[in-house]
This record gives sequence, structure tokens and C-alpha cells, in this order.
Amino acid sequence: MRLHIRITGLPEGASPNADATDICRRLGYESMPFTSAWRAGRDTSHSRALILHMSSKETRSAFSRHQSVLHGLPGGTLYMDEDLTRMQVAHRRACMPHILQTHREGSKAFYRDGKVFIDGHPIK
Repeated sequence: MRLHIRITGLPEGASPNADATDICRRLGYESMPFTSAWRAGRDTSHSRALILHMSSKETRSAFSRHQSVLHGLPGGTLYMDEDLTRMQVAHRRACMPHILQTHREGSKAFYRDGKVFIDGHPIK
């Protein structure tokens, strides 16, 4: 499990740490919940994703709970998601038909930490 969070939709500022600090302050944090921050990729012709490395799984989970607040911040909508490995992305894509079918049947389903959860319970 990675302790990274990926934030997209944020224009590039002076430095990744300054951008991350600005987001955390707007979310109401006094002390910064991340240990380091960087931009993904080398292509600067478009806004690159901001990656935050959190100190623990609990910190990452608590920060992720602020996801809905990012939609109301001034300056446009920001999107927050887990920073997945290539294997996790492939696994999530393979699980997505099952998740969507579960949604159509009226249950809650989501993908987190490499697992599919249906009605709050992990499945294999």
C-alpha cells in the first residue's frame, strides 16, 4: 500500500511544497499532514498532478475524507485520488465492471487500497 495521494486540476505554482501547503491550509490544517510533495511527470506543457506522501495510513485516510471540500475551493475544481501503482490500476480496471454492476443493483461499492468493498465489506 502506498501512502500517496494524487491531486489533479491544480495549476503549477512556485514549488510542489508551496502548492501542497496552500491546499492543506485551505482544508483547515494547522500542521501539514504530508512529509513530502512533488509533481508527477516531466511534461510541463500542461498542469501535472501533485503527489503528496503522507506519514501514515491513518493520516492518508483522514486527508481523503476532505475530498468533497476540494470541489468548493476557489480557483476551480480539484480532484483527489489514491496514487496507484500500474498493477493496482490494472486490477481496478478489471474490477470496475463488477463495481458498476453492484451500483446498478443498488449497493454501495468502491475500490480502495487494492481491494473492492461492497456495502463496507472487502471482497476478494
